[in-house]
Amino acid sequence: MLVEVLFFWGALQWFCLKLGHLLRTATGTTVCESVIAVGNIFLGMSESILLVKPYLSLLTPSELHVVLSSGFATVSGTILAAYIGFGAEPAHLVTASVMSAPAAICYSKLLMPETKRSLTRVDNIKEVERQDESALSAASRGATNGIALILNIIANLVAFVAFVAFVNGVMGYCGGLLGNPDLNLECSLGGV
Repeated sequence: MLVEVLFFWGALQWFCLKLGHLLRTATGTTVCESVIAVGNIFLGMSESILLVKPYLSLLTPSELHVVLSSGFATVSGTILAAYIGFGAEPAHLVTASVMSAPAAICYSKLLMPETKRSLTRVDNIKEVERQDESALSAASRGATNGIALILNIIANLVAFVAFVAFVNGVMGYCGGLLGNPDLNLECSLGGV
């Protein structure tokens, strides 16, 4: 919701341009790649993609690879807080997460180099039109997008847990026929 309101006011575009210019000069990447890589450090993979959501259709395959690689390489702020709660050293966690962002960009560009001309230049980012008429409608649309994202995550978790339960049931049934009714996925994968 906050991201949508900041985008409506133009503050997000300004932030993207400034931070993107700084990282682009340091790493040689595009604005969207740089902003998402830095956003992944603090926001997490699912939230940082919302920073450049209007520009996703303009990204090349190499840029999308950077988006995914940097998302998987970093740890979000909420997970960092959980690790700190478990007793991990905060300075080490933050340092590792910050170092992972440029490392992910580097390895991503090695694995999938840019072969097409990027459409996410500074002038393209300024030209994106507002879809909302007011800050309130932008906040409403942001809340709707957030709810859809949360529901997708919940649906995927339910499906995964149901699949594991199904596999455990099938393995338990087959194990019962073979004389081992305690056979399940966890025991099988635990031995590996």
